[in-house]
Amino acid sequence: MTVREDALAAIDHERELWERLVVEVGEARLTEPIDVGLWTFKDLASHLNGWTNDSVNRLRAQANGEAQPASAWPVHMKTDEEINEWIYESDKEKFASEVLQERTAVFVRLRELVASLTDEQLTDAAQFENLRGKSISATLTDGSFFGHFHEEHESQLQSWFESSQNR
Repeated sequence: MTVREDALAAIDHERELWERLVVEVGEARLTEPIDVGLWTFKDLASHLNGWTNDSVNRLRAQANGEAQPASAWPVHMKTDEEINEWIYESDKEKFASEVLQERTAVFVRLRELVASLTDEQLTDAAQFENLRGKSISATLTDGSFFGHFHEEHESQLQSWFESSQNR
């Protein structure tokens, strides 16, 4: 496989994992709290959408030699907690189905971006400043592009699944 094919396959794999997770959660539980007083699965999907959309917008601008676009959230927000709260408040009235459609669209946008990149852009570690010295192909194939979900939220979801099976 080529570097491009590997990167696209990594996106496809991540999307498949996400889609299986959505099926495992089930429609009836999309708005059930994952933990006492915390986000629902829909809220988690919104959170991931907000950050991933921002990343894709920045990557696209860098790939095209354009100025960095403003984030969707207000410019005065600097901490992750502030931004996460803003994303939550912005999306809390959306239907779960809408948020999940947006999640699918994020994967499509990322895939389209990666497919449009030159081989040099895919492999140049200096091409995308927000990837901290790694090429986009490397961050996709080593899983670090999607690392936040796996490192911060996957175990929380696993605990939620296990606790709901014991009820």
